[in-house]
Amino acid sequence: PATALQVLRSLAAAHRMMGEYAAAESAYLQAARLARNDSADADYIDLGDMCLERARLAENAPDRRRLLQNALEYWNRALHTPGGDPARRAQIHKRIDLARGDLEASGGISNGLEDLTP
Repeated sequence: PATALQVLRSLAAAHRMMGEYAAAESAYLQAARLARNDSADADYIDLGDMCLERARLAENAPDRRRLLQNALEYWNRALHTPGGDPARRAQIHKRIDLARGDLEASGGISNGLEDLTP
């Protein structure tokens, strides 16, 4: 399972870098659902981060809002994943606060994610 997990995460990252977001999302979700993945919270964090990145690039408010809501959903999954890393929880809460602020803002996307990378 460790090898499959590494392959799925690498595949997800490659798809993400190439802008193939649906394929990246699929690979991250497969990784998160693997049996014996004791760090599935990291996969959900990456999914939320990807949604936030996409929200910043969105050209219209409905897409931006949908992507921010998706980011919140994935980060909440990370918080509720059994066996999640307690050290990452504070970072997840910061990300959630950031996205909520973006949702409340009138069309603006904050630029704080770089400071939140663990």
